[in-house]
Amino acid sequence: MAGETIVMDSGPLILLAKIGALPVLPRLKPGYVVPATVREELDAGPRFGHPAVDAPWLEVRALSEPIPSYIRVTLDEGEAAVTQLALEPHISPVCLPDHRARRIATLRGPDTCWLTRL
Repeated sequence: MAGETIVMDSGPLILLAKIGALPVLPRLKPGYVVPATVREELDAGPRFGHPAVDAPWLEVRALSEPIPSYIRVTLDEGEAAVTQLALEPHISPVCLPDHRARRIATLRGPDTCWLTRL
């Protein structure tokens, strides 16, 4: 697991911030990344009553390939970007809270962190 990077969706990060457990993540794994879309969702969160996700260790990474249309129409923008980013070289595990998103991520190849719907 050393050197592994996990692609995170906004839901799990918001949940961890709500319970005060966000600081635990950098102690567990060496790397967490989010696509720019997820960072935008996190930044907008306080306007919708979600806690701020202040995580300087969370890397924002651009997608190198466009999101296929079948993913874009099935998932919300953040989940689609997370799934696409997980296909990048040297990244595969993803952490997604939505059943449809996990299913598509699994069909496309990455290992998925199982979480219940938030």
